[in-house]
Amino acid sequence: MTGKGPTMNIISKTAMLACIMCITILLNGCISLKIVSVDQKTQLENQILGSLQAMEGDLVMVASVRGAGEQNDRISKAHKEALMAMLNRQFNADDLLEMKNAGVVGEKNDGLLAYFETERTRNDAEFSELSKRIFEEENRDREIIMKRIIAMNDKLTMKEYPQVKKMMYMLNVQNSLEGHKIQDESGKWTVKTATSAPAANEKK
Repeated sequence: MTGKGPTMNIISKTAMLACIMCITILLNGCISLKIVSVDQKTQLENQILGSLQAMEGDLVMVASVRGAGEQNDRISKAHKEALMAMLNRQFNADDLLEMKNAGVVGEKNDGLLAYFETERTRNDAEFSELSKRIFEEENRDREIIMKRIIAMNDKLTMKEYPQVKKMMYMLNVQNSLEGHKIQDESGKWTVKTATSAPAANEKK
């Protein structure tokens, strides 16, 4: 893995670490969405992607030493929780990628991850413990972000939550690498190939 001990408490990150990570996101473009062109997206998809981009912008604003105090005063508790979820996902990204490469997790068709026991998780207790923690954190953070997307859009309610989850599933699959485990629309598990990513404008 990347050297973080299995007992590391992500939730207790200091404000300084948050600022450093946010600045890293700004400079390196770490949070990126591989999506189809704008003219292909539906109104709902534009709302979802717009909300994600808005939260990314808020992360950058919070990272600004000059604007952090004033901006933090305006950010609600729920929005701060979503921003911390995005930050935590970035913090765990390298470990999650290794887990995907090892076949320990795969992308479910509801926008969340599934966990798979492997020879390595059965034989390496430290790796197993860390993998399960990252898996649980990632699913928690994804749900926080998806629900925040609903809250940020006046025209969306929890009735649209399944559609939000499907859109996030499409983005997650598009951002996965070839050979990663993915679940198709019918529930069948396979591995991603060059032609297996669902189009973000696909209609069912």
